Amino acid sequence: MDDDGYRGLSCSAYDLLELWSLRKRKLQANWNGKTIIGFIENLVADRQGEWAIWSSGERTRLDHLKDIKEVE
Repeated sequence: MDDDGYRGLSCSAYDLLELWSLRKRKLQANWNGKTIIGFIENLVADRQGEWAIWSSGERTRLDHLKDIKEVE
């Protein structure tokens, strides 16, 4: 995990992630040179930032996401 400071997302970007999570949309996300395809199960926050919890169990810090989109 990186020790750099968290840079919050815009409200509209967070709202879109929340909507995709609620609607169980299949997503492809790229961050820190990795790609994940799946569903966001939950969005959570702690002292280190805000996180997406994926259907695979993986956690990604929201400010590390480089690209995210719906896929078939």
